[in-house]
Amino acid sequence: MAVRILTRVVGHYPKSNTLQVDMGWTAQGGGQGKTLHYGAFTHTAWSPKPRGSASSGGGHENGDPAAGLQLQGMSQEMGEVSTADGSPIDFEAFPVGTVLAFVPYHSCAAGHCHPSLLVLEDGLVLRELEVAKGW
Repeated sequence: MAVRILTRVVGHYPKSNTLQVDMGWTAQGGGQGKTLHYGAFTHTAWSPKPRGSASSGGGHENGDPAAGLQLQGMSQEMGEVSTADGSPIDFEAFPVGTVLAFVPYHSCAAGHCHPSLLVLEDGLVLRELEVAKGW
């Protein structure tokens, strides 16, 4: 899947073991795929942590702790994130401002929620594509 939605961590809630992100159903594609947690987090796209800071990757296949997160629920503009296995979130690995990459359940619906899409290669924007609206 080539499509990713980038979303920021905007809140920490240790008592409920959740992160809040600024991606709700209006960014994700209408809340599709609830039984599959609306899609999947793949990696940390950017973090305000200094380079070389320790973070617990904890056995995730790609070594990125974001791969162990899953979207638990959404409102129109916000998402609630916890760990897929129920383990405690390492909040230090996801400071407020961290940008996470998310593969939406339905890329067409997600793309249609945005005015344009960015084509990236190695983190650089190659071009911006306007999303066609209507039929």
